[in-house]
Amino acid sequence: MEVPTMAFRSGGPSRTGTTEHRRWARQVKARDRWRCRRCGFQGSATAKPADVEADHVIPIAEGGAEFDLANGQTLCRRCHRAKTEAEAARGRAARSPRRPRPVHPSRRARPAGGPAGAPPPPPATGGH
Repeated sequence: MEVPTMAFRSGGPSRTGTTEHRRWARQVKARDRWRCRRCGFQGSATAKPADVEADHVIPIAEGGAEFDLANGQTLCRRCHRAKTEAEAARGRAARSPRRPRPVHPSRRARPAGGPAGAPPPPPATGGH
């Protein structure tokens, strides 16, 4: 199933604001009895603002099913923020190709015998 691309910016469409998402989130939290699956914090169904949130175990951006209850878990706000930050860092790293660090000229490989015109190194001895 192809997931539609949406712009997530201030004032733009919100994936989490849809009726279907709100229903999914309520079902996930009710199933977990409003308890954080990471730290065990006991939330409340009536807390305003919500003290627990529904989270996708496998993020949608990584192929997780958006409205599958098996892909949902209840997390307290603190655990959800930490998980989301780790996912964002992983996504940034995946999109940002690693560039090789430049090698300082003094560290570059030299031709056998050292720099051009330099005498060869003395032979190794078995002693001290």
